[in-house]
Amino acid sequence: MIGIVKFFNNDRYLDALIAGTLYCNTPEYYRQSKLEGVSDKNESCLFSFRPERGDDDITMEFNGVKIKDIKRLTAYNPGFREAWLHCWTTLEIPKNDEELIIALQNDVQRIQKKFGRTYAFIRYDKITPFLTLQRYL
Repeated sequence: MIGIVKFFNNDRYLDALIAGTLYCNTPEYYRQSKLEGVSDKNESCLFSFRPERGDDDITMEFNGVKIKDIKRLTAYNPGFREAWLHCWTTLEIPKNDEELIIALQNDVQRIQKKFGRTYAFIRYDKITPFLTLQRYL
């Protein structure tokens, strides 16, 4: 890995990052989002059920007892807890020209279309120092 990159569709968040503040969202934000490339109904969990999201009704069974009319459900990964999220993309050194072209066309250009052309890049050796300087918004 040569570093990480973050694309922005709102310069306010890039300006905040430059000033030392990370703009973060909750896992629930991503579970409820309808945006392509952002939405992940099972973000930071094994499974989530949200009728307001349009999920089909579910039935659970514990020790032979069926539970219906579930209002909302989040099944968490054992040993993990929710935390604020700030998503970055890693940049790898391509093995050859073909891999470089594929990476640029399939990854970077696609991400820029969805998330914006403005970006921040942090070299691999600067990631840890960068994180020690951040405040979270």
